[in-house]
Amino acid sequence: MAFEALLNPGDNRPKRWRRIALGASIAIHVVALVAGTIQSFWNVDELPLPAVQVTLAAELPPPPPPPPPPKRKSSSSTTKTKPTEVKQLTQPQDNEKVEAKKEEAEDSGDDKGEEGGVEGGVVGGVVGGVVGSPPPPPPKSTGPKMLTYVQGKKQLAVNTQVRPYRMDPPKALQGMRFVASFTVCVNEQGGTAGLKLIKSSGNATVDNLMKRAVGQWRYRPLMVDGVATKFCWNATYVHDES
Repeated sequence: MAFEALLNPGDNRPKRWRRIALGASIAIHVVALVAGTIQSFWNVDELPLPAVQVTLAAELPPPPPPPPPPKRKSSSSTTKTKPTEVKQLTQPQDNEKVEAKKEEAEDSGDDKGEEGGVEGGVVGGVVGGVVGSPPPPPPKSTGPKMLTYVQGKKQLAVNTQVRPYRMDPPKALQGMRFVASFTVCVNEQGGTAGLKLIKSSGNATVDNLMKRAVGQWRYRPLMVDGVATKFCWNATYVHDES
């Protein structure tokens, strides 16, 4: 029959085990592909970083210039010789010999010390003193104390413009101006103890009259540490009736 082949077709379907084998193959390939991918990401070899060395190049200074060529020595070089100084030996003069002998005599005399002194004493000490003791203090001055003009004038206890403490010039010299200076020394009681003319007025008669008037001046005692002391001062006497 013509349609017999269609009515009784053959078993063209794949068998069941083929389908299982195909599915299993596909599954194995998928699993292998996934595992390979995961392994490729998991096992990544870490590459070492390259060592980079940086060298800074600084600008170097230019090289120094070459040294100049050495000078050629001339064959005809002359050597200069310094003139030798000749010292002339001079014999000492007679005066120099005498002075040298004097110095030696003075040096030898200093070593002898003072006559009557003690060996080991102090230079300038007192004869008969104790060796090693300091020299005695200088004696206190017993002379009068010298005052200035202002200080001496303050010590005056009289009015020098009235008699008898001023002079009366003779009629021939009246109306003239005279100036003289005296050094006046005063004792502890305030009286005049000494009088000396140091600058004249130019007239001997007037000098004597002034000296007589100045000699009668009286002073207040000068007290030093509670003790009356002598003093001197330079007094200037001016007579002017103009």
